[in-house]
Amino acid sequence: RGRCGAGSGGVVQRWGAVGRGGERGASLGLWYCGFDGFRGVHDRHGHAWGDELLLRIEAHLKGIAAGAVVARFGGDDFVVVTEEATSLDELVELARSIRVGLDLPGAERIPPLLSVGVAACAPEEGADPDLLLREGDAAMFEGRRGGLGVMVFDDALRTQLVAEQNLGREIDAALLYDDFELHYQPIVDARSLGVVGVEALIRWPHWEGMRMPAEWIPFAEKTGVIIPVGRWVVASARLCVERLGLPVAVNVAAAQLADPRFIDHLREDWGDNDWNLLTLEITESDLLEDLSDVIDSLTAVRALGARISIDDFGTGYSSFSRLASLPVDVLKIDQAFVRDLDTPSGLAIVRAIVSLARAYGLDVVTGGGGRERPLEVPARPGVPPPGRG
Repeated sequence: RGRCGAGSGGVVQRWGAVGRGGERGASLGLWYCGFDGFRGVHDRHGHAWGDELLLRIEAHLKGIAAGAVVARFGGDDFVVVTEEATSLDELVELARSIRVGLDLPGAERIPPLLSVGVAACAPEEGADPDLLLREGDAAMFEGRRGGLGVMVFDDALRTQLVAEQNLGREIDAALLYDDFELHYQPIVDARSLGVVGVEALIRWPHWEGMRMPAEWIPFAEKTGVIIPVGRWVVASARLCVERLGLPVAVNVAAAQLADPRFIDHLREDWGDNDWNLLTLEITESDLLEDLSDVIDSLTAVRALGARISIDDFGTGYSSFSRLASLPVDVLKIDQAFVRDLDTPSGLAIVRAIVSLARAYGLDVVTGGGGRERPLEVPARPGVPPPGRG
């Protein structure tokens, strides 16, 4: 997880104390701590503010875990090691104390939280420093992802990680042997019912059966393997454009857009022309995380001539007033709303979104199947021009 920061040498040296801990019947305990949303507040307030925050985190950890070794790992993570733990319950209780009670520098009052992963090593088990660090890191990540804040590395999490390691190897093999496929879903104009484009959907034929994206895409995004997968999708979609001569929409994840090499990779995989035939789709929740690098990448994509679509619009917590400032060309209404068109409330919601899109000069795509509707709403999955219904 990046290189060790200041003080990490003390953690490594401390493993020699395991034998002494075993003589006292105590377990070696580790807390892996990460500040939730550090990058966002760091970008808003600058390096000096961020450095002061990290110093406060270190002091906070030392105050709670008296006598333990505190080390900074990577950019904004901390590891705390103690040989004084007598039970896992004690480690968890201290982890909960670590999570809260941290003050931010300056006048801004945002409730700061630390996600904490807990790992322990019993005296009779011996100590593997790298393994314990990986276990604490994995627990911290799962606690943050699940919103629990504090997570213990246990047998269930160990089983999950083994499964994810196997999945990672299988994804690598699928890329190597070109096992993925792109399936193309037509985009139909609501008025003419003509096909005006296609959406590229990745599929993974597997000996156990077709693996749908929901089964492995979240893992790919978490681990970063979504970047080479995404490059394969763009390059394959480009071949489709050359073969069919139709615009194509491709899904991208925030992890791809946050990669500093994203634009260079996109140019390499798509080529030097026909940018007007490419639309990149990003989910509403990813777009509205307010990550400056994601917004910068999308702005650069539009400068090349490609279009940006908000996927599954209406499922997140977007502020409609922000749409005017976001680099967006298309709203794709979530299919859950389309399925409810037979109800007065569902019809009202879709009409409101279409009206909103018109006000901002955006096109509209509806997800999922459907049948003909009154012209006030999209009649079929398609892209009605603004103002035409």
